[in-house]
Amino acid sequence: MRQIDPKTWNRRETAAFFGALDFPFYNMSWRADVTNLHRAAKESGQSFYCSMIYEVMHALNGVDAFLYKLRGEAVVRHDALSPSFTAPAADERFKIVSMDWDGRETRAAFCARAKALADAQTALFPTSEQEQRDDWVYISCVPWVDFLTVTNEMNIDRDDSIPRVSWGRFVPEGDRLRLTVALQVNHRLIDGVHIGKFADLLQSRLDEA
Repeated sequence: MRQIDPKTWNRRETAAFFGALDFPFYNMSWRADVTNLHRAAKESGQSFYCSMIYEVMHALNGVDAFLYKLRGEAVVRHDALSPSFTAPAADERFKIVSMDWDGRETRAAFCARAKALADAQTALFPTSEQEQRDDWVYISCVPWVDFLTVTNEMNIDRDDSIPRVSWGRFVPEGDRLRLTVALQVNHRLIDGVHIGKFADLLQSRLDEA
């Protein structure tokens, strides 16, 4: 992580403009083709959900704008973002599992580590120390619904720089499988062009799976 001089930061005017709003956040959703990833996960016996998290994290970390974070008057740039994702718990509940990202890890190794952490975790929610980190990506899946868009619960903090990524149930369209990917971001840091780069990089990775 490194500190960014806010006086010379190229987004200082944009961050200030949207920072004057009570709610500088926005959502965007699009349909992704997951045919190849689904096939690869099924053939290898890996979780499709964990496989999707892996590809989302690689794509987000591949777009520089997502690495920047607001801390009051300060701006920092992380070396990498890490996933904090929902996982099933008993009695139709869920838990939030957080793990540090290792971009050198194979998809198989990541899926195995994510499953092991989720299976071993008994607490439903993160510790206060974990919640204070701003290098997370909050990830969730609603596999029961083919939704078109989604909103996220959050405190209204104009410095909140954590992306929220969700996806729903994949559905067949001809001989392809598609699902909705939804992304919520802070406009002080992320513009449509950055979401476009993420969406393109993610789809490229899904196609190459």
